[in-house]
Amino acid sequence: MAARLQALGPGRGRYLLDVGAGSGSFVAAALANGWDAWGTEVREPLPSYLPLVADRILITDLVSAIPAAIQTRQFTVVHVNHVLEHVVSPSAFLRSLAARLAPEGRAIIEVPNELHSWAYYLKAFVLRCPYRSATALYEHRFFFSRHTLTRYLTTHGFQVVRLR
Repeated sequence: MAARLQALGPGRGRYLLDVGAGSGSFVAAALANGWDAWGTEVREPLPSYLPLVADRILITDLVSAIPAAIQTRQFTVVHVNHVLEHVVSPSAFLRSLAARLAPEGRAIIEVPNELHSWAYYLKAFVLRCPYRSATALYEHRFFFSRHTLTRYLTTHGFQVVRLR
């Protein structure tokens, strides 16, 4: 997390949005580095949320990426960490993000690498072996390969700079 923020440079008041903010730690680190940082989450803030960022974590749903309270902002950075595989419509979600990204903005989108071994998952299913990830097959609506992720992003106006 610190390395990601360091690579982005000091915030100097620029806007950052962390979609799927979890505990709020990325938002807190961004605020400490001078960003005007906001986060979204699908559930009410938990007691574990950092008190520093409790008022900067906004509730949204799995359809739209940007809550009404910040829809007029243009974000320099949009950070989406393990969220895209859960949303109802990746296309609608990415359109929503693209509309709020500043012209020279950057989206950092991370998805799990669930497609590395379908043979393992098929074997686990057929043999009724425990699946390595307790939630992925039930909570992940979408799985992305390098190709499908690139296609989704470019179709919705994003330029893929690096994929790893």
